[in-house]
Amino acid sequence: MKAARVLSLDPLPDVLPTVDWGMRVPQLNADPNMVRLTRGYWFRKPEHYEPAMLAVLLQRHFRQGLRSLPITGLHALRLYKLPVDSTQHWVNPTLGHEPPPRARTFASAMDTPHLAWRDRRPKSELGGATLTKTYGLNPYLGPSESALTHPVEALSVAAPYLSSWRIIACLDYLLAHRIQVSTKIWLKPFDREEITRALSLLPPRSRSVCRIARLLNHAVNVRGLRPKH
Repeated sequence: MKAARVLSLDPLPDVLPTVDWGMRVPQLNADPNMVRLTRGYWFRKPEHYEPAMLAVLLQRHFRQGLRSLPITGLHALRLYKLPVDSTQHWVNPTLGHEPPPRARTFASAMDTPHLAWRDRRPKSELGGATLTKTYGLNPYLGPSESALTHPVEALSVAAPYLSSWRIIACLDYLLAHRIQVSTKIWLKPFDREEITRALSLLPPRSRSVCRIARLLNHAVNVRGLRPKH
């Protein structure tokens, strides 16, 4: 079975306060190589930078333990190496699919860290990050010792931004691949029962949950066979 390797973010860049960069805030804002993590803290964009790195650094900066503030949504799926990306405008009409509810905000969502709070909601120091409450599925240890929400939960959070065929591709991926979530931890391929069980622990009337459950019927199983209808 093909293994999906972890998205490498190491080495992570150093996050330093404004004073340590020897520049004023307007200068840092004007420098395309500098990225603001949160109020008063910046890092220099490395050559291997990708948007999910911002979520990993922000989580590392604020979390109080491994299970606090797991990364969710699009960035969690990217770190799991699931095939999330934007969809060209002609694809959905060709497939006869409706565009996802938040298709127009996909790009901004990919640039915005999305963290899930568990016991109490963090204060507003997180700045531009999106914060939602986790549904409580067990998180996993991800790249650079980050915490990621369960992939099915992350998919339900990301679903409003994803076309139907993208969601099917993500489900195919979960059914067919071993995913390396850290240097020592691999997830075995999920089966339909596991995905269905995880969906049952999410809000049953959620539009995203219902949509994923429906699209699961179109996903390819581990042996490459279509399910019987």
